[in-house]
Amino acid sequence: MPNCQPIVDELATLEQSRSDYQADLQGASPGEKPALIAKIKAVNDKIAQKQKDLNACLGVAPPPPPPPPIVCPLSTTSVTITTSNPTFPSLTAALGPTLTFTGINHGQVTIDPITLTVGPIAIPSTPCMDLIKVSIAGVTGSFDPVMGDIDIPISLTLSHGLSGGVFNFCSLLPASPSTLMSRLTTGTLPSAVIGSISGVRLQKPTGAVTLVASGTFVGGVTQLAGTACDLKVAGILLCTPLP
Repeated sequence: MPNCQPIVDELATLEQSRSDYQADLQGASPGEKPALIAKIKAVNDKIAQKQKDLNACLGVAPPPPPPPPIVCPLSTTSVTITTSNPTFPSLTAALGPTLTFTGINHGQVTIDPITLTVGPIAIPSTPCMDLIKVSIAGVTGSFDPVMGDIDIPISLTLSHGLSGGVFNFCSLLPASPSTLMSRLTTGTLPSAVIGSISGVRLQKPTGAVTLVASGTFVGGVTQLAGTACDLKVAGILLCTPLP
């Protein structure tokens, strides 16, 4: 219908903007990625609304509502963080994050935030100790219910609490958070720590799954900035039925 053409044009412009942002994200520095991810999320919301407007203009019946979310706690889960910096050795912790599958065919997935504390550990050549709070936050990603593939953009943040020195001098030193932007995926990623790192697709009917991420920290204490890091989350999804 001719009166729907403006909506079609607006939708095409939004989709082109999303493609441009996604292309920029591939070559972006770690510091640039959070803003680009936020822009992609915002344009996705606009595309979804504009598609509804177009369907209404064309007289197309709205799609059926998506099925209820499937909430799957990860049991017997280990979270392993490995770095290329001997000052910050590998860490394995037993945690129980949750994956929530939503959308048509449950093709969208979000991981609950993960938080743990490391240390305090000594910073070489200084009198300082560093108590590190590890936070892993993810935005909604994709899930392939046929193949079992999962891909979730994440932000890994290390907040530093310095202490030690004469009169606790170290607590006065600046120590901004260290951040790492990556993807938590069941696929294979290049790794600056071990060459490459691989996850494991969701296995049915056992529910076993392994998610991995890799990247380089930006900011924080001097010894950690520029450090490569691998992250592995492995466990068994406890939900019936599996997505």
